[in-house]
Amino acid sequence: QESRGLGDVYKRQCMYLGLILAVFLYISCASTEVISYRYKIINDYPHDPEAFTQGLIVENSTLLFEGTGLNGKSSIRLVEIQTGRILRKMTLSDEYFGEGITEWNDKLIQLTWRNKKGFVYDKNFDLIQDFNFNIEGWGITHDGVHLIVSDGSDKLFFWNPNTFTTVKTISVKLNGSPLRFLNELEYVNGYVLANVWYQNFIVIISPTNGDVVGKIDLAGLAPIGPGVDVLNGIAYDAVHQRLFVTGKQWPKLYHIILQPPSTFLVTSSVPLSSPEPTKAPLRTSPSSPSVILGHPSSANRWDGIYICLLYTSDAADEED
Repeated sequence: QESRGLGDVYKRQCMYLGLILAVFLYISCASTEVISYRYKIINDYPHDPEAFTQGLIVENSTLLFEGTGLNGKSSIRLVEIQTGRILRKMTLSDEYFGEGITEWNDKLIQLTWRNKKGFVYDKNFDLIQDFNFNIEGWGITHDGVHLIVSDGSDKLFFWNPNTFTTVKTISVKLNGSPLRFLNELEYVNGYVLANVWYQNFIVIISPTNGDVVGKIDLAGLAPIGPGVDVLNGIAYDAVHQRLFVTGKQWPKLYHIILQPPSTFLVTSSVPLSSPEPTKAPLRTSPSSPSVILGHPSSANRWDGIYICLLYTSDAADEED
């Protein structure tokens, strides 16, 4: 009987071990492969070093709508890309900490951080309406059907664009683990690009299941200087397939390309229709540079996706 009892214990141990192994194998197989990208700077542009950048939108390929934060300094502005000149600006009341912005049906939507209030403007920055929501406001973009919002957690919230109510929520996972502190967002070619607070990379997220399918390493990009803070802000020029990225209180806006070419964000190679300003000396990332949505077609010309990066500052006791 003692021998049989020991045999039963052994069988149960084997069964438990087999179950644990099966779960491990399932998780390993279920994890989505994450493709890594690096960058190369093509050009840089002036950017307001006082702008606490929270959101960025391309307008007519030559302009940017930019949302900035900090109580007493939050704004929404229209900026000329090539010169960094502010063409129009509207400052929020001191009580509001401005957050992400997006464009919907020729209107601009701006979130606030902990005020749980959003604003809808026309493109002259005249207020059309305000609305309330029940999460912290961080980043916002849209997929043509829903507004997509981050709140600094691992969640993305899909809102009805007419009622600003949540239709569905997904959890974002990097290598099978929840990825917290999702910040500024941009929807590009069926994927959500997201900054991650206090990280020097951008993730590419599948909006269907929340899996991170790509990671853009931007180490070494941030300019050195007083007030320079975290990477934040992403904008896509669909006309010329240029991708712009920014941060908080960076004095420069960077035009970069990523390598190697993406297999799930493939785009056609469309050259810029307007001449670019004189190119600054190129600076590359610490290791072999790469570009996410483009590829080199010759020694002196790059086709495909282009990216621009800015930077701004963030106090330790303040949000994204």
